[in-house]
Amino acid sequence: MAQATTVHARPGAAAPAALDGVPSRRRWGGTDEGRYDVAVTRRPTFVALGIRIAIASAIGLSLACGPASAPTPAARSTTVDGRPLDPLADASGPTVLVFVSTHCPISNRYAPTLRHLADAWRPRGISMWLVYPDPADDAAAIEAHLRAFALPDRALRDPQHDLVSRAGVRVTPEAAVFDPASPSPRWVGRIDDRVVEFGKVRATAEVAELANAVDAVADGRPAPPPGGDAIGCYISDLR
Repeated sequence: MAQATTVHARPGAAAPAALDGVPSRRRWGGTDEGRYDVAVTRRPTFVALGIRIAIASAIGLSLACGPASAPTPAARSTTVDGRPLDPLADASGPTVLVFVSTHCPISNRYAPTLRHLADAWRPRGISMWLVYPDPADDAAAIEAHLRAFALPDRALRDPQHDLVSRAGVRVTPEAAVFDPASPSPRWVGRIDDRVVEFGKVRATAEVAELANAVDAVADGRPAPPPGGDAIGCYISDLR
């Protein structure tokens, strides 16, 4: 049976909520001494024990699972004509984002390579998008650029740098390879090793780094790391 204990408190003091860690049932006394008669259950009842077990289980489950991860926010990229489009949403295969600029000579030098890669990947279900991160590259400038360099026509504007942030790129040209299983890129790097440093360019590339990375991701293999940093025109931070 439960044992009753009488607890004395100073006048005006708050009534104790529990003793021995077990919730109490309170009976407010009416004496001038401010006495509170508290009936305390020394041995938890089955109901109290069940509540404590449930709370402990919930805490343990929360600690085991950890905090819930926030969903990846949708990109605010748009097509050249201004329609919102997230190239990574609902993708069924690898997606390649190649960040370019209308005014970067190193980026423009890769136009033939990008045409070849887009043509080779399309039958394999691999999507390639040209991404223009410079807010100054408006629709008219991008359309003129695509025509002048005969570039693939799947192009996006990323003036808020949502795709820049998701890809983790720094310069144009630079590429990121995604697959549907992960919101983070599987590979980020240069197109190939043709540009050794500023002012020093090989006639032909020795290692097709982007193509090798896409082949690996498409086959479910780890992509080989880039052989060096991407060299090009820096993507300016938004002010």
